[in-house]
Amino acid sequence: YDGYEVTYVTSKAGNCQGGWYGPVFEFLRTNSAALEAQIPYKNMEGTCRVSNTDKYKIAAWGYVMPDAGIPPVKTMKEALCKYGPVAACIKVTPMFIAYKEGIYDEFAWVSDDRDINHAITIIGWDDEKQAYRIKNSCGAEWGESGFGWVKYDCNNIGYGAAWVVVNSK
Repeated sequence: YDGYEVTYVTSKAGNCQGGWYGPVFEFLRTNSAALEAQIPYKNMEGTCRVSNTDKYKIAAWGYVMPDAGIPPVKTMKEALCKYGPVAACIKVTPMFIAYKEGIYDEFAWVSDDRDINHAITIIGWDDEKQAYRIKNSCGAEWGESGFGWVKYDCNNIGYGAAWVVVNSK
């Protein structure tokens, strides 16, 4: 994401080395998503196969903040309550990769709000922990069976936070 427009590298959505989820959401506005049972995840480069159903199309999507910046915690909570889980980014470091349990609170050095390198899904929060509950895409071997807690404002968590409304017929 570059200012107010998506910058594409090799493909509109990216590849196994990274990308941006906005173009994926746009793809899913006209092409229905497939269930994992229909098209299992293979952790390898490939071509997106279109589902044989129109059941899971995106009706609308948008950024929590108009500029795709990091939302204040209150605004993120409001988005989670209104839309459910949100796609977002974080700056990943070796310490994040090694995370096993508890609350991740590295607060690594960042050059600015856009200093991010990994997408996650924010699924909730706990104010006692002062942390977001996240689901990571690295599989069940990472963290707490693929989930974890990340302190509010840690490692630019929340940059590019985006909500999605699914049109499920």
